[in-house]
Amino acid sequence: MAENDHIEPVIGAAFDGTGYGTDGTIWGGEFLLADIHGFSRAGSIDTFFQAGGDLAAKEGWRVAAAILQDVCSSREEAASLAERLGICSGEEFKVISAMVKNRINTVSSTSAGRIFDAVSAMLGFRRISSCEGEASMVLEFAAEEYLRKNPEAGKEISGSGADGMIPDTGGADNEGKEIFRLDIKSLFRELMDRRLSGEDPDRLAYIFHRRMAELVLEGCRKCRKISGRNTVALSGGVMQNILFVSMCRELLEKDGFFVLIHQMIPPNDGGIGLGQALYAMYNSE
Repeated sequence: MAENDHIEPVIGAAFDGTGYGTDGTIWGGEFLLADIHGFSRAGSIDTFFQAGGDLAAKEGWRVAAAILQDVCSSREEAASLAERLGICSGEEFKVISAMVKNRINTVSSTSAGRIFDAVSAMLGFRRISSCEGEASMVLEFAAEEYLRKNPEAGKEISGSGADGMIPDTGGADNEGKEIFRLDIKSLFRELMDRRLSGEDPDRLAYIFHRRMAELVLEGCRKCRKISGRNTVALSGGVMQNILFVSMCRELLEKDGFFVLIHQMIPPNDGGIGLGQALYAMYNSE
C-alpha cells in the first residue's frame, strides 16, 4: 500500500514463511481485509502440521512427510511413499510421525512458503535448503524452464480460474472467529500421484504454481464477496517468486481486480519498516 501510494482499504494476500498470528498459530498463507488502521483475517490456506520448529524452514522434507500422513489412507502407505519419492528414509519418517502424533516441536501452520518447500522436496528438487529460500527458488526455476521449453503452456492460464473448484474447509480459528480455509492437501496428493506415474517434475512444478495462483484468485473472490473490496495487495516473501506473482496478477486482473504489487520495496521482511512507518503516520497520537 505504501509503495503504491494507496491508502484505501484492500484485500491483502499475504503469502510468506512463518510468523505468529493473532490466534497463536503460525501464519503465512493469509487473506486479510486491511486498511491503514489495521486488519482482520478473512481466511487462509488450510492448516497443516509443521514438525521440527525452525528446522522446517530449512528442511522441506519434514513438512512433506507430515502432509503425507494427512493425504494417505494409512501411516504405512505414507511411510512407503515417503521412501519411494525420496522425501526421507523410513527412520526419518518414524521420527516425524511420532513428533506429529505427540505434538512434539510441532505447530499448526498455514505457511505458503513451507508448502512451496514441501512440494520442492516431494517433486525431487530439494529436500534441504543450503541457503534461505533455495528449495522454493529451485521449484520456481523448474517451472520457468518448463515454460521456456513449452511456451504454449502459458496460454493454459489465460481465461482460467478457480471457479469455486477449490474446496473451502473453513471453520473457527483459535480465537473463535469463522474464517474460510482453502484446501491445499488435495493439490499435494494430486502432484504426488502424478509424479509417481512418471510425469515430468518440471511440468508438475509449473502446474503447482498455476494452481496456487488459482487459489489466490479464489481467496480474493471470497474476500470481495465479504467486503465489496476490489483492490488486492500481494505481499510476503513468497511474492518474490516472479512467475507466481505474474500468474496471480493475470488471473486477478482478468477477474476485474485492481492489483498492487512490489516493484521497488522488498515483499519480504525488508519491506516491513515502510509498512510500519505508513501505519505510524496515520495512527500515532
